Order: sequence, then structure tokens, then C-alpha cells
Amino acid sequence: MLLYVKKVLKPIEFVTSSTFVDHILCKVSNLLTGVCYQSSNYTIVGHDSNDSLNQLIKDINDKHFLMMGDFNYPDINWLQLTVDDSASTDCKELFHCFNECFLTQHVTEYTRGNAVLDLVFSREPELVSNVKTVENLGTSDHNMVSFSIHDEQNNFVTDS
Repeated sequence: MLLYVKKVLKPIEFVTSSTFVDHILCKVSNLLTGVCYQSSNYTIVGHDSNDSLNQLIKDINDKHFLMMGDFNYPDINWLQLTVDDSASTDCKELFHCFNECFLTQHVTEYTRGNAVLDLVFSREPELVSNVKTVENLGTSDHNMVSFSIHDEQNNFVTDS
């Protein structure tokens, strides 16, 4: 997992009290930007990983932020904003956390098979636009996600 930010934007590392291991955050002006990876292998990440991820989301929710990454919850239907009845408790809790925090998940096309696993989310629906999935990179089985950021607070527009 990497987060590249042009030096000219003067990124500053941002640290939270969250114990969620697989994330990186930085501040660019007043926009908190981050990436994270939620492994589905509990043997490696431990059974409290989902709780730590939910806490990370709650910790940054009062900020002007954009978070993206591979969340590995195929049982969430982000197009219809529903969760399968057979979904794991962790999956249901993450979906509840998103709703409780009034977050917008911007990716609406499948990113792996027939699931949206790779997410881009924020508190502000207008922050992200032109979201598209494009072919995978190298041997990855996930499609890449392309989008534009319209951040009037920082007076910039960018494409990822």
C-alpha cells in the first residue's frame, strides 16, 4: 500500500490514535487524504481488525477527508446501499459505521469480479466525481479506480 502525493502540495503525515495497522494518512492543505487495506485474512490481521477500522473511520469523520482502498467486503451492495443477510458481522458493522457517519462511497462500478471491493469515500458527496474503473494493473485481479477531486476549500481540482 502506497500513497503518492506531489511534493509541491506539501503533504504532512497525519497520525491517529487508531490501532488499525494498514493505513496511511496525510494532510494536503486542509484535506486529509488516506489509503487503507482491510485484509480478509484474520489469521494475519487478528479478529479486532474490523473494530479498529471502524474506529479509524470515526476518528477522521469530523475532518475534511478522502479515504480510499481495498476493503474486501463483497457482501455490501454499494449500488443499492444494502448488505446481504448472510454477510458477516464485520461486514454489517462496517456498513453501519458508514451510515452512522453519513459517508458517501463514490465507486459504483465493480472493481473485482461482480463486487465493489475498492472504495473511495468522504463526508462530502461533491468532493469526488468522474469515478470510473479501468483495467487492472499488471497481474492484479482488481480494476483500478480513476476519479477527480473538486475541493473548493483548498481551491484545487485534480485527477487520480
